[in-house]
Amino acid sequence: MGLEKDVAIIAKITFDADDAGPELLERQVALVRSELLRLDVENVRRPSTTAPSGTRGGDLAVAGALLVEILPVLPHLQAVVDLLRGWAKRSRGKVSLTIRDESIVLDGATDAQADRLIDLFLERHSQPGHD
Repeated sequence: MGLEKDVAIIAKITFDADDAGPELLERQVALVRSELLRLDVENVRRPSTTAPSGTRGGDLAVAGALLVEILPVLPHLQAVVDLLRGWAKRSRGKVSLTIRDESIVLDGATDAQADRLIDLFLERHSQPGHD
């Protein structure tokens, strides 16, 4: 299964800060979103869901989640992972990164364990020859 050249992929990021209330989690997600927008990504947005029939509101933002549109090249993916890993360490929370149908959870793994898992994950989702 080859990747088409220069076709962006959508990475879903889900945040889980155990001790954070909804307001703190919302602030943290907004901060990470602004940091992601400084990277070489195509777009960062909130996933939405349609409100149940008969209720007010059309699309509702999904709390604690972001969608990142990014080219599947290693430097771009690595920058996103590094940012998320830093957030997980600072917040003592968990962040899940899903690309296609595969996810990786960044949390309390040791640096060596996390480095190896991240390297394998990024290798599977980046285009070869685009360092």
